Amino acid sequence: MNKDLVFIVSGGRTGTAFFANHMGTVVEDCIAVHDPDTVVANWRSNWHKMRSFGVYNLSLGRLLGRTGARGLSLRHLSGSSSADRLVTEIRRHRERFYDRLEAPLVVESHGPWYGVADLLPRAFPGCKIIGLLRDPRDWVLSWVNHGGRYGDRDMARRFGGRRLEPAMIGDGEWAGRWPKMTPFEKLCWEWRLQCRLLARAAEKNPQARLFTFESLFVAEDRADTVRRMLDFLTDFPHRRYAYSFDPTVLDRPVHGSKHRLMGPWPSWSPDQARFLDGLCGEAMVEYGYGGEPEWRSLLEKKDHARARVPMPLPATSPPRFATLILLSGLSILTLNMFVPSLTSIARHFSVDYAVVNLSVAGYAAMTALLQLVMGPLSDRFGRRPVILAGLVLFVLASLGCVLADDIGTFLFFRLLQAAIASGHAVSMAVIRDTAPTQKAASLMGYLAMAWAVAPMLGPLFGGTLDEFFGWRANFWAFLVFGLAVFALCWIDLGETNQQKSETFAKQFREYPELLRARRFWGYALCSAFSIGTFFAYLGGAPLVATQVFQMSPAMVGVTVGIITAGFMTGSFLSGRFAARHRLTTMMITGRLVACVGLSAGLALTLVGVVNEATVFGAALLAGLGNGLTNPSSHAGALSVRPRLAGSAAGLSSALIVALGAAVSGLTGTVVGGAHAASVLLAVMLASALIGLAAALAVRRLER
Repeated sequence: MNKDLVFIVSGGRTGTAFFANHMGTVVEDCIAVHDPDTVVANWRSNWHKMRSFGVYNLSLGRLLGRTGARGLSLRHLSGSSSADRLVTEIRRHRERFYDRLEAPLVVESHGPWYGVADLLPRAFPGCKIIGLLRDPRDWVLSWVNHGGRYGDRDMARRFGGRRLEPAMIGDGEWAGRWPKMTPFEKLCWEWRLQCRLLARAAEKNPQARLFTFESLFVAEDRADTVRRMLDFLTDFPHRRYAYSFDPTVLDRPVHGSKHRLMGPWPSWSPDQARFLDGLCGEAMVEYGYGGEPEWRSLLEKKDHARARVPMPLPATSPPRFATLILLSGLSILTLNMFVPSLTSIARHFSVDYAVVNLSVAGYAAMTALLQLVMGPLSDRFGRRPVILAGLVLFVLASLGCVLADDIGTFLFFRLLQAAIASGHAVSMAVIRDTAPTQKAASLMGYLAMAWAVAPMLGPLFGGTLDEFFGWRANFWAFLVFGLAVFALCWIDLGETNQQKSETFAKQFREYPELLRARRFWGYALCSAFSIGTFFAYLGGAPLVATQVFQMSPAMVGVTVGIITAGFMTGSFLSGRFAARHRLTTMMITGRLVACVGLSAGLALTLVGVVNEATVFGAALLAGLGNGLTNPSSHAGALSVRPRLAGSAAGLSSALIVALGAAVSGLTGTVVGGAHAASVLLAVMLASALIGLAAALAVRRLER
């Protein structure tokens, strides 16, 4: 095997996956892998792993603690296998895998190697080792909340596997206490052991270095520390690998640690603090941890209550993706769920239908305005407070609609409901805060499916509520939904904006950067004119369906939903493929699908082939193209100036709403007569072509 090897080892929850995600693009001729012998939820990946490691090594051998990095570490620390045998097994276990990798430099980040860190140089002479340590208070907290060690997500123990215990290494002081120790206490013991092993490996091996999580990801000079680490791991006797490092990648969250069971250490009991300090205090001092006055004060408090896990606290880590789906779905659902009740509301308040319709048109206009405001607010104060404030206003406005006794009061509170618009724009900013650009595009693709489902099912649900309980039932439902989503965001949606503007004045001074960025306008216009085809279709399809094809109202509803079905399909495909391809590739592909479909439909109608397949088939392809394009164009608009992601999300969303309203109105005006189908497809094609031109302009600007 002719490879240069670097092992990044730790006890997990220290950012090792971060290096696997970025090192391959930072260092030339390098492939970075993370936990390569771990089974994942991807059959294709598991198939390649089985070819490299074997079925036994990936399944039963791991559960029994015989194979895999964790199993080899257990055997070494417990003394159940000789060092020579383990060196042979390590080499045999990895060589075939490394040989399959094409790059000359392989960086493997894998936490469980810490137990055999002293054997790796014997198995692979010349390899480099980087050990990662983290403040034990944060490390223990992260594992308690994760549940993957000694908790409810510990797969090894659930299936009868082994975990490291004091008795295995002859630690008699703790072996007798172990069965009655809490997961918190066991993790404190494990951190101390890992710290000793990594420190010993770094002392004995000149090709090993020890870094702390905080120095790489938290400290002010973290970029300099990362460069020192890169200088070390790229410098081999026969070659020095070049690297290109962008410090802004360090501004993104490394991993989430949701406080579902335990809060940060200031909320701990004094007994918990003293237990951790008793085991880890000496090493904490050595590595600069535990010097805070608050920590010393906590250790000195009088509290003899048994250490226990505190109650759940407000979230301080990034949200689950499901939370963003529900939040975005609610913001979209509110637009049209109550539309079937408009006639009932008009009758109740004894006003014209046109007056009540302001609750839809006025809401859309207010949404556009608020997105211009809430995006910048989230850049200044953070995503979490803006979303929570928007939900509070939404709940109060829903209650106001329920209790309204005149049309003026109803319309006032209905417009106030537009505060939920923060759920749409700021959710996109949250995704951009927590994921690289292409991964963000993939996630936005799946999120867009929720945007499509909500307006499809909302009116059906709202109409059913009206039929059985009256029109106010819709707003009772909004109130309940708002409270439920608020509770979910309170416990799950932590702050993700790590670059808040210091003042509004400073933030406003940065706006010209965004407004002058041609790439931002390219992405935003591509999104707006892509969605413009959708609004054009909504404005003209009902007329074409009734006048040209004499469809029933029920069938009109089906045809209107065709473009949404295409959008859902395209969004799903975007979720699958956007992470693997450039943003502009996905954008242009989507625009070409839409333009080809609409061009074919228009050509056929112009030569007299006017039927349901030509018109609504073209609309289906337009929706498919929109689903392929928009997640990537949204992600691109938010990535041009990451510091102003919220402002970019608000501005691009407002642009979409404004342009959509204009295109819809234009379509309703020009579509009609004998050539209604051709005119509708022509308007849609014009919008799609402008979106294609914007996507091509972005591609040219990025070269």
